[in-house]
Amino acid sequence: IVRRGSQVRGELITKARPIVKGYFGFHSGKDEADVDHNRDLVDALKSNAGYLYADPEQQVGLCESRLVQEVINAMWFMNKRDEGVTETAFFDPLPLVTVALVFTVIEHCIDEFSTGTQRETGFSEILCKSHQEAHVQILRDFEAFDPVNFSSILSDIYTMGLCVMIYFTAWHRD
Repeated sequence: IVRRGSQVRGELITKARPIVKGYFGFHSGKDEADVDHNRDLVDALKSNAGYLYADPEQQVGLCESRLVQEVINAMWFMNKRDEGVTETAFFDPLPLVTVALVFTVIEHCIDEFSTGTQRETGFSEILCKSHQEAHVQILRDFEAFDPVNFSSILSDIYTMGLCVMIYFTAWHRD
């Protein structure tokens, strides 16, 4: 992943955009109601980094939202040739920095709606570095607070990714 940073970031943001949009219910329209809806949604999601949690309001379930799993699956576990399947040494358990990258991508996708209409913006290392570092720190703090649970969550994300890949390859031959 590190050697192909630019390519990985580009592919990840492309795959994440429609997932994030649908998951949170952003609107595509440009009328006042849609714009207001999107702005309010961005504000709510960015409040206390609620988008990182399975339950944003209670801030419970860091790393455990279905969205995080969906983005990871789309990027690394959609078929038997994806890196999450072929490079198990790098993905089992899922690395903390990989989860931080996914958090950063999700935040970036949310930010693209900050004006009320989606404006796709670049996702370069320079633009995302401070956000990535903040997400790494959040995850390190969680790991320090509850190392057993944190390790279990990262292993579960990997296992769920494999389950998705097995399902798709069994039912949708590639």
